[in-house]
Amino acid sequence: MKYKLRQKIFALGDDFTIQDETGRDCYFVDGKVFSIGDKLSFQDMNGNELARIEQEVLTIGTKYRILRNGREFAHVRKKMFTLFRDAFDIEDREPGDFDAEGDFFD
Repeated sequence: MKYKLRQKIFALGDDFTIQDETGRDCYFVDGKVFSIGDKLSFQDMNGNELARIEQEVLTIGTKYRILRNGREFAHVRKKMFTLFRDAFDIEDREPGDFDAEGDFFD
């Protein structure tokens, strides 16, 4: 399954929706404006929090923790040296990992 998110470059805070392949809004991400490191609440379209994403500060490279019900579920590491796109490695406790990529111009 592929999902698409569009983040506004000059928006105050990191609020955005995530759409499925048909363009239907599936999830909402509520970003905290004034915090040390990114703090995002990953929600269904009814506003129920499914997970919390927190940036680890004082680390080499960009790293995030994904929490469910206050417990760590997965780690996300931003790949370094990517040009005009963002790419991430997602490692959870289950076998097999996920990758996420984005195109800056799309």
